[in-house]
Amino acid sequence: MRYILTPIVLFLFAFTAYAGIDDITFPIDELGGCESEAACFSYCESPDNYDACMAFAADNGLAEEEEIEQYEQVKEALNEGGPGGCDSHESCESYCSVVENLDECIAFGEEHGIMDDVELEEARKVQQALEGGAQLPGGCTGK
Repeated sequence: MRYILTPIVLFLFAFTAYAGIDDITFPIDELGGCESEAACFSYCESPDNYDACMAFAADNGLAEEEEIEQYEQVKEALNEGGPGGCDSHESCESYCSVVENLDECIAFGEEHGIMDDVELEEARKVQQALEGGAQLPGGCTGK
């Protein structure tokens, strides 16, 4: 479920582009006191820090409203219980990388609007191929 990270990844790219502007000064207390662009990037890669990074992005105009809303949607959906009971990017990635869980994961992503059209289309193609009897390369059973 790579789509769960999309808003954070977009924030990190925005931060990288924005960090050269004089408005950002280090250390950034809201981001664990990171003292450089690289340290802040590293800080925001940790799922434990997503909320702080999105709040900083929102407060400083580094994320678009749509990205913030998508992040909140994903967070709320996972708090209610994701596919297979997953509640984090890691647990959802693990659960949804198993082919037998594909239908449930696609339905969850579609229901909560957290898969974009391209991801949804790709997932449905794989789903249809598997339903039609296609085998994954080398007999693999997951991503």
